[in-house]
Amino acid sequence: MKYTIGMDVGGTKIYTILVDESNKILATSKRKTKKGSPSLLLERIESCYEDLLQQADLTSSDISGIGIGFPGPLDPRTGIVFEATNLPEWDHFPLADKVSEICKTPVFLDNDVNLGTLGEALAGAGHGAENVIGIFLGTGVGGGLVFGGRLFHGTSGTAGEVGHMIIQHKGPKSPRNLRGTVEGLTSRTSVVKKITQKIQKGTDSVLRPLVESKTQIKSRPIAEAYRAGDPLVKTVLDQTAEYVGVTIGSLGNLLAPDVVVLGGGLMEAVPEAILPVARETAKKIVVPSTWDCMKIEAAELGDNSGAMGGAVLARQLTGSA
Repeated sequence: MKYTIGMDVGGTKIYTILVDESNKILATSKRKTKKGSPSLLLERIESCYEDLLQQADLTSSDISGIGIGFPGPLDPRTGIVFEATNLPEWDHFPLADKVSEICKTPVFLDNDVNLGTLGEALAGAGHGAENVIGIFLGTGVGGGLVFGGRLFHGTSGTAGEVGHMIIQHKGPKSPRNLRGTVEGLTSRTSVVKKITQKIQKGTDSVLRPLVESKTQIKSRPIAEAYRAGDPLVKTVLDQTAEYVGVTIGSLGNLLAPDVVVLGGGLMEAVPEAILPVARETAKKIVVPSTWDCMKIEAAELGDNSGAMGGAVLARQLTGSA
């Protein structure tokens, strides 16, 4: 039996898993990213790799490949990271080749959200489906496309950027100064902005102390306020979920997927506020014949999704899938 490894490299941690051919996780390891140079990151990747082998009592010869999910612009075909906004000192760095030299095994690189979608498609909420769209609602909004059980990259390699789709012409600005994008309307950043603006204009909310103290509002307090029945938070999340549903409905009509998987920090924190409204809205948009064959599901793998996608990608690209 050959085993594969998935690595999810984020701004705060490197999370790694070792799986068998049935996607059973046999070992996990993580290290802090500690923003710095590529050489420091490579040291921590090597440490995780050795830790996984030791836990599973395996050697490098037992590993058929490694798949790495990385944030920011990159080329999955060459394994080169163009830059990393939350990891400084990167400029066209050949990450896949460098890790391959260290671990003595083939290494493949892809966008972290793409791999999150692949992991959910093959081993999570989309398991058994051929065509899956992933939408991840967090600080921003990321997406991925899996067609025929494999990632779809498009000609430029950047297909699946759901967050940059425009769903409200001349709507609010996104971080890229585009107006009315999915990211500008459904990310946690947009939710916090709407709540903050309403509170500053006098609307009452249990989140007022956080706004007045200029404390960063994350997903957990939003979820707690929603469950406490806060009218402002409920209104904002209902509106956000409608926009998510519009996005899903439009993608459903365009691509007719088997499953649309919703994940990310905001979704994981308060799925009951997002999923039902998104489904109801999408149903009104998607043509009936497509709707009858399409499901909208919450992501199942949590922190494992990106790393699982990496392990699956490595198996696919080494021909052992």
